[in-house]
Amino acid sequence: GCVNIKRHANGKEAGVNHKRNQFRCQVQKFREKIESEKLAFADSLSVRAVEGAINHLQIEFRERVYTPWVTLWLFLFQILSRGSCADAVSRLIVDLVCRNKPPCSPQTGAYCEARSRLPEEFYQYICQTLGYDSLQQAPTEWKFFGRNVKVVDGTTVSMPETEDNCAEFPLQYPSRAGISFPLARLLVMFSLSVGTVLEVAISPYRGKQTGEYALLREFRKAFEPSDILLGDAGFCSYCHIVELHQRGVDSVVKAEHSRLGNLVAVKQLAKHDVLYRWPKPKGKPDTFGRSEFNALPDEILVRLVTVRVDQPGFRTKQFDVLTTLTEHKKFRASDLANLFRRRWYAELFIRDIKVALGMDQLKCQTPEMVRKEIHAHLIAYNLVRIQIAQAAHLAGVLPEQISFTSSLNTILQFQAAFQQMSKHAIACMLATISQRRVGKQPDRFEPRAVKRRQPHAMLTKPRAELRNMLLENDLELTT
Repeated sequence: GCVNIKRHANGKEAGVNHKRNQFRCQVQKFREKIESEKLAFADSLSVRAVEGAINHLQIEFRERVYTPWVTLWLFLFQILSRGSCADAVSRLIVDLVCRNKPPCSPQTGAYCEARSRLPEEFYQYICQTLGYDSLQQAPTEWKFFGRNVKVVDGTTVSMPETEDNCAEFPLQYPSRAGISFPLARLLVMFSLSVGTVLEVAISPYRGKQTGEYALLREFRKAFEPSDILLGDAGFCSYCHIVELHQRGVDSVVKAEHSRLGNLVAVKQLAKHDVLYRWPKPKGKPDTFGRSEFNALPDEILVRLVTVRVDQPGFRTKQFDVLTTLTEHKKFRASDLANLFRRRWYAELFIRDIKVALGMDQLKCQTPEMVRKEIHAHLIAYNLVRIQIAQAAHLAGVLPEQISFTSSLNTILQFQAAFQQMSKHAIACMLATISQRRVGKQPDRFEPRAVKRRQPHAMLTKPRAELRNMLLENDLELTT
């Protein structure tokens, strides 16, 4: 018995040593690639990139402690670490002391003023630069038949109930002032291959020209010929699809039959795969002008691919995918079904931004700073996604196979050495990220409910009103 136990222990130790040596070899392999060839996705955010944004936008600033680079760096640190303004200033003091420079004041006023001095276009430019640069460097095998797929999806974020915020962004429940929050609607465009944010449109939660249809038109210049729009049923619109198709952009969306009108069957391409003529609707949408609507063709050729879902537990059993990719021999029905299934990654990307980075509940007190905070969150998200793409490229896997939250935690552990990271440290960080794989959960489904209860009751009246009620009760008890 002792011999068997010893053998088992030795075998376990040998297995641990084997994994340790395997990881060391991977780190060395990553380092050799970094030193021998130009690293894909490298220099994602450097002083040079910030200087490029400053020169492009012609931003003037004085040499002081909070330069645009330092301000952006602290803002991103604050978001990634889920900290406060005081935490960001403390991080700057530590950095100055480590470089034998005099520390700055621990007060947060100068830092907050520096954030507000930078224009919204600065944060927007940095976010778009990171997104589009990473998309251009994406390997061809990550794309759909060599074409870039841009997936769009909408969401909302809340913010403090200040007078300025309420003036621009309406309350979620206008009749419940004091216990509700202002909401902003976001429409986000992601690169499906890399996962980075390319564009974002921000509008009030309700009102005219604030829906996803209207916001999608702000992305017209963001689409290039041969791009593919991937979206849910909310983007099944004749006018939008035709307008993009005239620019060489194809669409793959979930069909909304109430908007399709009287489709005319042209040809049965295969079982559950039919070619139709989609006639132009009679009514003009509010997002299009009369001249724009009249210039659209009277009909367009589309495909409807019926997708059956036989997985137990899935809510949808059957739906149709509408697309302008009519070449059925090149783009098979199964390819389109698999592509549309990947649309779910947009939901996961938004979850990473809102939950892992905390963008669900914004903290800024004015609409201008709210928009800057949104773009700063997207910059931080893009930086993490770029590191994931870098690790995936070196490891020979897809970015979607690597966990965002685990990668974020790994980057935070390395962030203290970001200023002087050697090539070996970078290789070690990327090799560690490449091991943070998403667990194998094929066709996982869960009830939309949480088990743990909240420790506090929900606020049912404005806080000031409840505070006065508590004071009145105390006075009655004392008298």
